[in-house]
Amino acid sequence: MGEIKRVKVTCPLKGESHLEKWVERREQIGISVYRELSDLGSYFESEEALKRICQIYSEQILDWNLEDGMGKALPKPYQNPEAFEKLAEADSDCFLWVSTVIQMSIDQLVEPEEEKS
Repeated sequence: MGEIKRVKVTCPLKGESHLEKWVERREQIGISVYRELSDLGSYFESEEALKRICQIYSEQILDWNLEDGMGKALPKPYQNPEAFEKLAEADSDCFLWVSTVIQMSIDQLVEPEEEKS
């Protein structure tokens, strides 16, 4: 099957706590993931929905260097839904940014390479 292709995305949020933060996600995310996230509705609709969203995110986000509110590194995200629950508790803006990273197309995430002359 081979290695999972990754895309690294730096955090655009303002504030010193977000400087140099990044996540790596799967390069390819299937339409079924987007469909299920859409079906779940609002992130805060229910605790059950949030737990399922965190599970889905843990299958798509492969690595990060994010921290909790005290500057302590959060657990690695891949196959670890609890890491996303901790992120949601520590930094809702960053959690929503991660949500955006998952929902963006690869073209939106990767800056085009400059043409070489």
